[in-house]
Amino acid sequence: MRHVALLFLIAWPPTAGTAQTASDEPPVADRPVDFSNLVGVWTMRVEASPTDAHVEEPITLRIILAGIGPAKYEPHRKHLKLFPESFEADFYIQELRDEHRIERNSNTWVFVYRLKPKHDKVKEIDGITLWYYNPKSPGKRKYVPIFAPSISLTVKAKREAPSDIEIRALDLPETYYVVPPASAVIGHSAPFAISAGDVALALTLPPILCGIFVLAWRRWFPSDAERAIRIRRWAAPKAVSLLQGGNDDPHEIAVQYLAERFDFVPRDPTPPEVFDFLKRRGFTLASCAAAERFFAARDAGRFAGMSSADRQPSLTLAVTLINALEADRCAQS
Repeated sequence: MRHVALLFLIAWPPTAGTAQTASDEPPVADRPVDFSNLVGVWTMRVEASPTDAHVEEPITLRIILAGIGPAKYEPHRKHLKLFPESFEADFYIQELRDEHRIERNSNTWVFVYRLKPKHDKVKEIDGITLWYYNPKSPGKRKYVPIFAPSISLTVKAKREAPSDIEIRALDLPETYYVVPPASAVIGHSAPFAISAGDVALALTLPPILCGIFVLAWRRWFPSDAERAIRIRRWAAPKAVSLLQGGNDDPHEIAVQYLAERFDFVPRDPTPPEVFDFLKRRGFTLASCAAAERFFAARDAGRFAGMSSADRQPSLTLAVTLINALEADRCAQS
């Protein structure tokens, strides 16, 4: 069988490990129950060590599979069906997953198991079979079995636990065996007492903790009114910071500042609209005129096709306008 498998390994195309055709798919018809989901040409070698053991003592079993086939149908531990049903009557079987290994250079897969004989009538390891599908097998029989040769074992009766353990009495003083009175073992604790400080702490601590909780809740989850106050409070510092960065449009920053600070609605206002709005809010005529000049200069630059290199005067005017509005008594009230 091994020589036949080697001939098929030579005939198998080099790309069989990576390429896959429809003919490589193992059909459901005539599929054996113990099919191990392997396709290609495979060989199997079985090793056991030691072959001389007592009942329930471990024997390491190595199953070495070598061959070539599609990557989808390479050996995998969860698909292998190597042991017959009668195997469990003679052995306890434990899979040693950490010792499995793959040797890609030689297309070899090693699977390791620990066997423990259940009785001393076990004479061999026999019945290990690998069923695989070979689409290039001659004839109609494509599902091919490999029967591992039996391995002779010498299994002896279970070792008995040593019975020559010497138990020696300890040489202890006589006082060790004297039972003390209960009063000496169980101590008397002082009666539980509550001081005035404990009472004061118990009364004041809950309100303090509740207050801290409420303050933290309001800080992280403010109400709509508190959120609006925070937006107004930080509108000017945020606008000045953006203007100093020099990467945003001064006009958009100024409009956003007016919207957040004074609830100014228009997104592209005209200079007269800004003047009338600030005048209605009670700002001085000087502040209203400064705002009107800023937006008029912006419109003039926009219609004149002002480049990004000419924006510095607008940045300066925007900062001056925000400072003037924040200094006005109307903004401070």
